[in-house]
Amino acid sequence: ASGSLLDSSTYDVPHSSLVLSLPPAVDGDYISRAYKKSDLIGKSTLVEKFVGSPYFKSGAIAISVDSGLISLLPVSMEAIQYLGGPPEKRNKNKDKDLGKYFTIQATSDLHSGHPWEWHVWDNKGVPGKPGKHLDLTSAIMNIERQCGGLGRTHAYWIPDDGTQGDNFPNHVQPHENMLSTEQLRKEIALFRDLIRKARSAGNAGEVERLEDELYRRILFQNIVKGEYRIENQLRKLIYGVFVDNIDMWASFIAAFKRSGVEYKGPSKLKGHGHDEMDLPVNALPNGNHFAHSFVDKSKCHLTEGFILAEALKGRLALELPKQYHEELLQDRSPLVGSPLQGQEFVGITVLDTKKGGKYGLHVRGSPARKGPANGFGLEAAAKNAVTRGNHNGCFHDVDTEVQMTGDIHKGGFVIIDKYVHVSCPAATKGDPYSIRGFARSHVGGVIVSLPALGVNYAPMRITFVPEAWVSEWYQKRFPVDFTKIIPDPL
Repeated sequence: ASGSLLDSSTYDVPHSSLVLSLPPAVDGDYISRAYKKSDLIGKSTLVEKFVGSPYFKSGAIAISVDSGLISLLPVSMEAIQYLGGPPEKRNKNKDKDLGKYFTIQATSDLHSGHPWEWHVWDNKGVPGKPGKHLDLTSAIMNIERQCGGLGRTHAYWIPDDGTQGDNFPNHVQPHENMLSTEQLRKEIALFRDLIRKARSAGNAGEVERLEDELYRRILFQNIVKGEYRIENQLRKLIYGVFVDNIDMWASFIAAFKRSGVEYKGPSKLKGHGHDEMDLPVNALPNGNHFAHSFVDKSKCHLTEGFILAEALKGRLALELPKQYHEELLQDRSPLVGSPLQGQEFVGITVLDTKKGGKYGLHVRGSPARKGPANGFGLEAAAKNAVTRGNHNGCFHDVDTEVQMTGDIHKGGFVIIDKYVHVSCPAATKGDPYSIRGFARSHVGGVIVSLPALGVNYAPMRITFVPEAWVSEWYQKRFPVDFTKIIPDPL
């Protein structure tokens, strides 16, 4: 099974189309037994090849549309047989937790400071303060905050590229909407004259409207001009994504603690005492853009994830109760950090829900196999996972490995037996490369909810949050029922 989020090719009416390749809803074990009984094994029929493939995973995909968002619920054949089987065979003790889930949210490739970093204008803003341009991560968190989504998510990941860095010469590729100094001077002068006329006419409402619009345009020009100093890119991310949303980042930790789940990273599973790949609750990236920003790109001795994690930990200490401070403020905190394998962002843990579900969580900056520029690479990544097996030595006793990656700026997923790979969309729109014909970025976030009982009893849930939906909400402010989008949290 696989899915993808395809962006519209038009600029005037942005929308997203969901494309699915559906799984076979057949009982592979039954078919295999029937073939053996009929002495058909070895005849190499198409069906035999099909169910005998190491990538074969039967099941179905349920689709739920809530508040305009499409959620995909992959249902395994085992879950279909359990949920649709005879009531007397149901486990009443298990059924008590049937609706309970562990939820992970993610945005990736924020590229803070990049002229094409995605923003939406929040004209209402904070009461008593002017509106502001929100980056994608902040925009989604703000919708959740205002529509009852606070406290329903247990972990947040940013797989790749927190900052734009100095990865390539953006300063010689101006954004198509950037004004020259002379153009900006004329625009400000025009608004100044209009404001004076409205004030002279006693039209206070028009004065306020014009002042707000001038404020919006100046801020927009600051964004599309780009921020090329990496320190200021970090400041923009820290104050925009962390400080302005510190209640959300604190809520992920609080929800994780309330859930009663257990994380076991490589340090515990292998008895190392410490392992750089231990996955924390809030996982922050070390993107290739930052790593490639120094004179000798092969010898970068600093990671952006370390800087971001330390900044977020300090702010969270002001928000969270003191009972969390010892874990939070220690070096390499299990609550906030940037897991690494060498210099690559790689986080691994076994999630034990204590309700029967056991998952191998694996987040990394980019997929092991990327595929072509206009493709997804997830099929190749899935085949690579099967070929290599339990290569990290940690996922011996799990129901399913759930891997998430960023980097390729695509929203999609693929499911094979015991393996799910989710590619997180980007928080950055197209740049000159995409306009000239390269693959366009899919802009959005993703929510992945894992059933507490395990995938043999209930469906997982994958919800992409595309830019078009986010933009529409800020235009219309329609109600969003997050109790249906993010299921009942453990």
